[in-house]
Amino acid sequence: MSEAQAQYLGRIGDDCAALLGRDAAVLGVGEAKLGGTVRLFVRYMFAGKQHETIATGDTVVAAHAALRSQLVHDRLRIGFTSLVSDE
Repeated sequence: MSEAQAQYLGRIGDDCAALLGRDAAVLGVGEAKLGGTVRLFVRYMFAGKQHETIATGDTVVAAHAALRSQLVHDRLRIGFTSLVSDE
């Protein structure tokens, strides 16, 4: 991985942390290329549990946009589940 790619993944991690909010912690961000598809993932702690959100796109920028969208969806789902759960 080049220095530029590592820096961009770091910025994606910062972006994900901002989307998740202060009560969550980003544990790691990663990228994989599968043929012509880019797969991004973010692992994070939220509501006392570890979670992972994954998204794909034709480019890293498209995958980042998809990751943002999926992360908001997952954050809402996890938050709601935590709110109504007995655990």
